[in-house]
Amino acid sequence: MTIQMILRSPLRCRETVLHKRMIAAPGSQPQQQDLVNQLAAVLQHVALLDMERRQLALRLSEVERPYRQFLAYANGGLSPGRRRIVSEIVSHFGIDKVIGSKPEELIATFAQLVAETRAAGMHPQIPINGGSFTGLQSVGLINERDELTLVGISVFKSIAKELKSNLSFN
Repeated sequence: MTIQMILRSPLRCRETVLHKRMIAAPGSQPQQQDLVNQLAAVLQHVALLDMERRQLALRLSEVERPYRQFLAYANGGLSPGRRRIVSEIVSHFGIDKVIGSKPEELIATFAQLVAETRAAGMHPQIPINGGSFTGLQSVGLINERDELTLVGISVFKSIAKELKSNLSFN
């Protein structure tokens, strides 16, 4: 049962009760008017809840989009080119730093890398350019403002752990 259903249930019950009271015992004119007013208020509240539910569903779909894109590329589904881009960036930042950093720190470090790359057209130390960011954006690792997303943070940390594991075997 969704939150909206829980919230709407009492309102629907109240609406039904008010309807039955109007039909069963009409009462005096002021009583009837009071029941009509109560019913109108309940129906208005239900309509507002419906509108709110639609707005929340729209926002939720916008938030879920990068995660759904990520799921499509999960479990090794990231293209070799995107994996190489992330690996280059992770190595540049430092594998242990990526693994141990807080999300805000990783986002700030990535923002600095983007600024350096955008300013020069290509990053001065690693082989990435603006097209690299487009590739990362297309799968939801970064947003349209070239900011690292939570999905991106997860992938960066995952690849950092993978790289660290590979280094321990060499």
